[in-house]
Amino acid sequence: MSWGKSFWEPTYSLKQHYERYAMLEWPKGAPEEIVSGFVTAQHLAIYAWFVYPFSTVAKLQALVTLEHALRRRMSNEPARGLKARLRYAVTAGWIKGEDLRVVNPYIVPVRRAKFNKRPIDRDGAKSLERFIENLPEHRNWLAHGNWASGGDVFIELDIVLQLINQLYHSV
Repeated sequence: MSWGKSFWEPTYSLKQHYERYAMLEWPKGAPEEIVSGFVTAQHLAIYAWFVYPFSTVAKLQALVTLEHALRRRMSNEPARGLKARLRYAVTAGWIKGEDLRVVNPYIVPVRRAKFNKRPIDRDGAKSLERFIENLPEHRNWLAHGNWASGGDVFIELDIVLQLINQLYHSV
């Protein structure tokens, strides 16, 4: 957060915080419980303005929703763990790094139409591979009661939403 003309005038307001998370539209085409799980993560991220620890819960909820979406899309086919499920989805062509949009924190909200037309990430395949490698450990860290300070919940929710949208784009 940056500060305005005086120390007491924040330039990032609660209204902007809300509008920023509102740019993340719920996953179209996904089953209702997946949409509900993502919207819950989104609301937790918004309420983190008031209760910062909600940001950790929002991250965990988003990652649990992603795993649930993968499990549903796979029709409960065997895959041991989140990393294996993500790799299965990549192999099946449901998730493609080449289709990931540039991830930007967008501190100040932009129009939703502009946000949805962000350019494709030229390093999307590498970004997806890093995400797959690091995600399970990060999720486990959060799931076992550990605190995750720092980082930007918006970025994680954006990545999770992009992956869920890819999973259910053609279903």
